[in-house]
Amino acid sequence: MKKRQSDSLTYLYSMRKLIKENDQSAIDHLIDGYKFPSIMKDFHRKNQLLLKKKMGQDN
Repeated sequence: MKKRQSDSLTYLYSMRKLIKENDQSAIDHLIDGYKFPSIMKDFHRKNQLLLKKKMGQDN
C-alpha cells in the first residue's frame, strides 16, 4: 500500500513538472511502467487535463 501511495505521488509530481516544462512526449511516457498502460491511457489523459486546469494552464 505504501509503495502504491509513493508511486502515485511520484506520478503526480512528475506530471506537474512536465506540464510546467510543456514536455508532452515525457508526459505520454509516464504510464509506460504500469502493468496496463493501454487501459490507463484515458485516466492518464484526464489526470493531465485536471492538473493543467488546477495549474491554470487549461488552454
